[in-house]
Amino acid sequence: YNSVDSVKHISSVNIRIAREIIGAGEDIYRKVFSDGPASLLIGGPPACGKTTVLRDLCRILGGKYRLSLIDERNELSASKDGVPQNNVGEMTDIFNCYDKYDGITIAVKVMSPTILVCDEIGAKGDLSALEYAVNSGVKLVATCHAGSFDEMKKRPAISKLMKEKVFDYAGILGTGSVCGQLVSFYKL
Repeated sequence: YNSVDSVKHISSVNIRIAREIIGAGEDIYRKVFSDGPASLLIGGPPACGKTTVLRDLCRILGGKYRLSLIDERNELSASKDGVPQNNVGEMTDIFNCYDKYDGITIAVKVMSPTILVCDEIGAKGDLSALEYAVNSGVKLVATCHAGSFDEMKKRPAISKLMKEKVFDYAGILGTGSVCGQLVSFYKL
């Protein structure tokens, strides 16, 4: 079991304040989900709005479908005392502070979601849980770090999921003046 016991000689501090941007996921929703549930992978470099867009997609999708949100670091729902502070949809079951593997497998077994949402996939441990969800008939909406579609395909776990046709669509978000907006979009 690895853990941090102490941190010494701190040279800087980075404070991230998550906030809702209602409407950030509307364009992607229209492109991907207008005909019903689908699986989507959103990529982009750091600070391009992946989590913000994903949070808004939860709000939209969780108002229409049974959705399970694997909120590993409590960034999406900002739950306090079991109550989400952000609007992630009234039909959304939140698995707050679960690791992805446990959250995904428990959500699929217990909650029977139509769509499962998780942020920042790509670790080897994520792979088997995501495959389990898909093989159970659940659609996935997830993000990953990748500056381009080619970079996304080079990540071993992501590449394997793409080859297995887990995702119906993939998109890359832009930065700067197009932060949070699709700069490329693919039907897989």
